[in-house]
Amino acid sequence: EAGWAAYRKGAFGEMRDAFSDAVNTCESIPPPVSTAAKRALANSLRGRAVALNKKGDIAAASRDTSQALQLLAEPDLAAAPGIQRLHEMCVTLQGHLRMHEGTPQYDPAAALQHFQLALAIAQADNRSEIDAAPSQHRLVSGSSGSKLDVTSSLSNIGQAELHLGHYAQAETHLRQVIEGSVVPERLCGAHGSLGSVFRQQGRWLQAMEHWQEALRQARMAGEVDAEAALLAKIARYQRRVPELQGQPSVYADLASALQRLGRTPDAACSICMDEMHLGEGVIVLETCLHAYHSECLEQFWRTRGYGGVTTTNCPMCQP
Repeated sequence: EAGWAAYRKGAFGEMRDAFSDAVNTCESIPPPVSTAAKRALANSLRGRAVALNKKGDIAAASRDTSQALQLLAEPDLAAAPGIQRLHEMCVTLQGHLRMHEGTPQYDPAAALQHFQLALAIAQADNRSEIDAAPSQHRLVSGSSGSKLDVTSSLSNIGQAELHLGHYAQAETHLRQVIEGSVVPERLCGAHGSLGSVFRQQGRWLQAMEHWQEALRQARMAGEVDAEAALLAKIARYQRRVPELQGQPSVYADLASALQRLGRTPDAACSICMDEMHLGEGVIVLETCLHAYHSECLEQFWRTRGYGGVTTTNCPMCQP
C-alpha cells in the first residue's frame, strides 16, 4: 500500500524502497512457502519493477519482472483464482521494458509477443473465462468486478508493430483502439502512434491531424507530460517539414506545458552553453524534453552520422 501511495505521488524512489521492503519480507518467509506468499512476492516484484522503470533502471526492472513471471508459472500459483490478471500486468510490463530504444533490453519483436499474450488474457477475461481474484489480494487496484481493457493491449501491439515497420498492421490495431475506447489516455496514445505511422510513410498532413487529436485527448486527461511531448514534436516537424510550415506556432503552448512540469523553457544550451529562448531557433526533443539551439543540435547529429527529419537522439540522454 505504501508503494502504490508513493506511485500516486510520483515519488518513485520512495515507491522502489517500499516495494523492496515488501520483496525482502516475502523472501524471508521460511519454506514451505504458501501460494498466497508467492502471489504477494510476485505482486511486490511487479511493483518494484514499475518503480525501477520510472527511475530509468530498465535492466533491474526487467530482472524483477522476469522473476515475477517465473513465480507465476509455478503450478500452484498458475492455478490460483484470478492469477491471470496479475500475469497480464506482468507480461504487459515486460513488453514495455522491451520498447526502450537505446537500451540492451530493446526488442520490439519480443515486446510484440508479450503484448499479444496480454491481449489473449484480456480477451479471455472479457469472455468471463478468468475467475475473479480474491479482493484481499488487490491485484487490479480499483477495478473490482471490472474486465481487463482489450484496447490497452491493442494499443501496445500497434506501437510494437510501428517499431517493427509493420505499418499496415499497426494502423489496423490503432484504429481498433480509436473506435473501441472512450478513455482519453488510451485515445491520446493511439492517435499519437497512428500519427507516427503516417509520419513514417511521409503522409505528414494526416500525421499532424492525429497528433493534434492526441494533444486534445492529452489535455482532456490532464496528462501534461504527454501534452508537452506532443507540442515539442509538432513544433519540431513544423520547422523541418515543408508541408507543415506556415501552420500556427505552438511555442507559447509548449512553454506553458514545460512551466507546468517545472521545466525552464528559457535556459542555456547544453552543447554551446550560450543562452537560448524558446522559439524558432530552439529544438525541444519530445522523447526527453531536453532543449538545444537548433544549429547546435543539428551539428551534433551530423557529426554523429544521424540523419533525417525524424532523428531524436539527445546529447544528454544518448551521448
